[in-house]
Amino acid sequence: MIGKALTEYAPGRQIVINKKTYRSGGVISANVSLTDPDRAVPLFQRQLKTYVYCTQCTFVQDPFGAVNELAYCPICNGKLAKADMIVPEVFTPEEGRAVDEFDRDQELPYATSAQFPVPAGEDDLTNWFEIGLRGQYTYAANRHLVIVNKGKKGTDSGFQICEKCGAAATEGGGATQYTKHRRPYLVQWKNDKKREDCDGQYRTVFLGHTFLSDLLVIRMTLASPIALDIQSSIPRAVLNDGLRTISEALLLAASRYLDLDPAEFSTGFRLVPGDMHEEIRADIYLFDTLSGGAGYSERAGQYLEEIINVALEILEECPGHCSRSCTQCLRYYQNQHWHNDLDRFLGVALLRYLLFDDIPCTDNLAAQGEVLRALGRLLTLDGYKCSSSFLNNGVSVPLLVKTEGRQLAIGIYHGILDKNAAEFSHPLYDYLNGYDEIDVILINEYFLTRNLPGAYQFVKGKLGI
Repeated sequence: MIGKALTEYAPGRQIVINKKTYRSGGVISANVSLTDPDRAVPLFQRQLKTYVYCTQCTFVQDPFGAVNELAYCPICNGKLAKADMIVPEVFTPEEGRAVDEFDRDQELPYATSAQFPVPAGEDDLTNWFEIGLRGQYTYAANRHLVIVNKGKKGTDSGFQICEKCGAAATEGGGATQYTKHRRPYLVQWKNDKKREDCDGQYRTVFLGHTFLSDLLVIRMTLASPIALDIQSSIPRAVLNDGLRTISEALLLAASRYLDLDPAEFSTGFRLVPGDMHEEIRADIYLFDTLSGGAGYSERAGQYLEEIINVALEILEECPGHCSRSCTQCLRYYQNQHWHNDLDRFLGVALLRYLLFDDIPCTDNLAAQGEVLRALGRLLTLDGYKCSSSFLNNGVSVPLLVKTEGRQLAIGIYHGILDKNAAEFSHPLYDYLNGYDEIDVILINEYFLTRNLPGAYQFVKGKLGI
């Protein structure tokens, strides 16, 4: 499957074939002669497409639709980016030969999960059915999906590919991109043909693939006090991790309930504009890995309520009692690229919001004190007086920090919540109202648990240091 090949055989990866190790070093067309020295030319002639995407959220435009209509993302209002994308047909080894047996140097670029493009105009999905208090689902047949490898994770720098021979330049190749270079394959030169290196120029491209499949689409409508400011890094990361977790849980649940190999399914998620300005709609979709569809998505839709209950059980009842995810609940080989993003507690919060309109509570101050212990130890080492569960007129403060003339009562709130929303409440605001000598600050739990040094600096800033 080319979707898997976009990761496993991407330029920079090492592949073992017949006990020899090769490093993927280029892409070429499939139907070319062994005597042809310029085997990538057909790729750039036939397979070059324009890939339009948002760098801040999940928005992707259909490569088969108009690409010049939108300048800004309809979801987060960020500026859209455009990139050239080619569909590789054959991957070739670096310089057409095996590497030294002790050479372990390789890049690890990963392809995205299959992306479901958002229509430029009105939503084209119809026949919605209710699921839970905030959910809907529908079945979408024969829809385009896009898988793209954007190069090094976090940079979206793409790949430097020669337009003639398809050789991939090493990162930071600079001026060498415009000098002669070895082809990533052997050429059967004709007797009257001079053997010479390629003089083609390199072009920055993404490697991608589009295909048709059938989807089961589950949509939830997110509104305040859920954090909707996806232009901010923390709310965006929380929402992406939560939706990724739910999609993986549903994939596992569907495969177990329908007694199918998980490889028969795949999953993804996207954000779409809400009906109102204060809303965001999130789509989670299951689709058949067989191009054109095999009917599994439709079967999953027939038993969706039962499958969601199995997914909720996977998230809530991990046999290993892990803190976020592990191999006993959500992790398996095929989703290894997302292991650090999976968080079953974020998934539970969003899934229960979909089903029951449940909002995570903020009133368990004792539990907040446990989460804040690590931050308290850092502040204590820096000379601050810290008290966990400090009793103030019968009120248990999760963490009280004292300095000369200042006292901070610190609490936390669930990662998916917006503490500035009108509907948001926290007991520290109520209990300590009127205590002028004590300031209350609240820290996002997702930010605290993933960036403890950042939370520490945030608190020091509040203390005026």
